[in-house]
Amino acid sequence: MSSDPDSLRQAVQVADGYFIEGNIDSKNKFERLKLALSELGLEDELFVKFA
Repeated sequence: MSSDPDSLRQAVQVADGYFIEGNIDSKNKFERLKLALSELGLEDELFVKFA
Protein backbone atom coordinates (compact mmCIF):
# COMPACT_ATOMS: atom_id res chain seq x y z
CA MET A 1 0.00 0.00 0.00
CA SER A 2 1.30 3.41 -0.86
CA SER A 3 0.21 7.01 -1.12
CA ASP A 4 2.51 7.41 -4.14
CA PRO A 5 1.08 5.69 -7.24
CA ASP A 6 4.39 6.13 -9.08
CA SER A 7 6.09 3.78 -6.61
CA LEU A 8 3.94 0.85 -7.84
CA ARG A 9 4.07 -0.99 -11.16
CA GLN A 10 0.28 -1.03 -11.60
CA ALA A 11 -1.33 1.27 -9.04
CA VAL A 12 -4.97 0.62 -8.17
CA GLN A 13 -6.67 3.29 -6.08
CA VAL A 14 -8.53 1.83 -3.07
CA ALA A 15 -9.37 5.10 -1.28
CA ASP A 16 -8.59 8.78 -1.59
CA GLY A 17 -4.81 8.96 -1.62
CA TYR A 18 -4.19 5.21 -1.12
CA PHE A 19 -3.05 2.76 -3.76
CA ILE A 20 -2.17 -0.93 -3.91
CA GLU A 21 -0.19 -2.97 -6.41
CA GLY A 22 -2.58 -4.47 -8.95
CA ASN A 23 -0.04 -6.65 -10.73
CA ILE A 24 0.35 -9.56 -8.26
CA ASP A 25 -0.84 -13.16 -8.14
CA SER A 26 -3.55 -14.44 -5.78
CA LYS A 27 -1.10 -15.94 -3.29
CA ASN A 28 0.65 -12.60 -2.83
CA LYS A 29 -2.71 -10.81 -2.56
CA PHE A 30 -3.68 -12.99 0.40
CA GLU A 31 -0.26 -12.59 2.03
CA ARG A 32 -0.42 -8.80 1.73
CA LEU A 33 -4.03 -8.72 2.94
CA LYS A 34 -3.07 -10.84 5.94
CA LEU A 35 -0.17 -8.51 6.75
CA ALA A 36 -2.34 -5.39 6.43
CA LEU A 37 -5.06 -6.84 8.67
CA SER A 38 -2.48 -7.87 11.26
CA GLU A 39 -0.94 -4.39 11.26
CA LEU A 40 -4.39 -2.87 11.79
CA GLY A 41 -5.36 -5.40 14.47
CA LEU A 42 -8.21 -6.71 12.31
CA GLU A 43 -7.01 -10.22 11.44
CA ASP A 44 -10.05 -11.77 13.17
CA GLU A 45 -12.41 -9.68 11.03
CA LEU A 46 -11.85 -11.59 7.79
CA PHE A 47 -12.98 -15.10 7.03
CA VAL A 48 -12.15 -16.66 3.66
CA LYS A 49 -14.02 -19.77 2.57
CA PHE A 50 -12.65 -21.87 -0.26
CA ALA A 51 -15.18 -24.05 -2.06
